[in-house]
Amino acid sequence: SKYNVDASSSLDDANEKAIGMIESVDAASFEGGELPLERILWNGGIVWNPPSVTQVVRRDNLNCDQLETLLWLSLEDFSRASGFVLPEEVRQLVPPEMDYLDIPRPERILSSRYPKTRRQKRLSYLAPALIENLE
Repeated sequence: SKYNVDASSSLDDANEKAIGMIESVDAASFEGGELPLERILWNGGIVWNPPSVTQVVRRDNLNCDQLETLLWLSLEDFSRASGFVLPEEVRQLVPPEMDYLDIPRPERILSSRYPKTRRQKRLSYLAPALIENLE
């Protein structure tokens, strides 16, 4: 996800609020017995307000290692959600300490002597190219 928010604004909490709103609204009071479109969109989570700025974790002060971890987690989420398999040359760049990712292991792995900063730079160039070339 793009933002890290505290538990008080989680999707589960929002769903519980929406259920409470549905139960508290008398649908028969609306013309034709249906909820207005605005209420349906709100109940479905389409028009919810985003979390307040104080609830969002700032990411502009992260170091390269933290950004790399976030990028790998995002790529893993993307691959899982879309069924897209990362190319071999990208999978080779997975840091050895991130073996918990649900990304297929490459056939050939990088040497342990391969510089971390070079690996991170290669990833920083490959990730946008991947997304731009998807159809």
